[in-house]
Parts: sequence; structure tokens; C-alpha cells
Amino acid sequence: IIDFAPWDKTWVDAFYDAEVRKMDERLFGRLRRLLAELDLDDDTVLIVSADHGEELLEDGLIGHASTYKEGRLYEEVARIPLIVRAPGRLAAGGRPPAVVQAIDVMPTVLELTGTPVPADVQGRSLVPLLRGESLPARPAFLETSAGGYGADPEQYSRRTRAITQARWKLIWYTPG
Repeated sequence: IIDFAPWDKTWVDAFYDAEVRKMDERLFGRLRRLLAELDLDDDTVLIVSADHGEELLEDGLIGHASTYKEGRLYEEVARIPLIVRAPGRLAAGGRPPAVVQAIDVMPTVLELTGTPVPADVQGRSLVPLLRGESLPARPAFLETSAGGYGADPEQYSRRTRAITQARWKLIWYTPG
């Protein structure tokens, strides 16, 4: 257990930013250069996402310890990056003002590649948002448990659920 002072957040944020930059340079930069060398850059859809966000002392923890220990669903853990690059298919730059979900990635990939999206898919394509258009607002549902992937039956029975809509979020803790 490490105790952090409030002023430690500055260096924690800087360390995290440096790690993101390192990934940009060492992985994504090399990938982009390779795609350009192979003359595939303009024909490649590149999507980057994650399975969880990172706590950077917003609520006293670092990493994603709360998902392991307590099963929290605060924004710093629930918000994940979603970066989409599809040259010639999307508006350049921008940050859509909408809540999207991981289940939206697959129908987005299908649409970007010209593949029909099955009618029974739960998510929706984000292509309209990525082109600068709008999509109807909808709630997002989240769920987790304490213990992470190594949860024992008792930990797994304690569920944390949340629903977000516009600027509101309801978090509901269910005892075992």
C-alpha cells in the first residue's frame, strides 16, 4: 500500500502522459511508417481502444485497483479511448460529443469495410458520428465485480452496475 499526497497527481499524470507518448512513438508510429512503406496507409482502417480506463488519483487510487478490489465504475475506469483512423472515409480530427460503447466498435468496423451489419447486432455503427453527423442519444450500461478476472464466487456475486444518460450516472452496488 502506498499513500499519495494531493500534489503527487502532477507527476502521476506526467508519467502516464509519457507512457502514452512512448506507445505512440514505438508502436503506432512504427505501424504508420510500415503501412506507408507498403503503400497501405490510405487503405487501412486503424482502431485503437482499451478494456478499461486508468485511475490517476482522481479518487485516491492508481491504475485500475478499484476494479480489482472494489468493483467501482467511476468515470476514470469506465471511460476508454476509442481512436479511429480511416483515410478518405471520415472527417479529419474531432471528438464526437456522444457516449459510445465498446459494443459499437464491431458494427463500425463492418460499415467502414463495406460489410453488411447483421440486424441482431447489439451495438450501432459510429460512422455517422465520425463523419461529423449526429446519432440519437442513448443510455450506456456498465457492470463489473470485485476481484477482476480472478474473482472467487463470493467476490463475483457482489456486482456493481451503472447506467449513464446524458450528464447523469446511477451506480448501484449489489451485495452478494
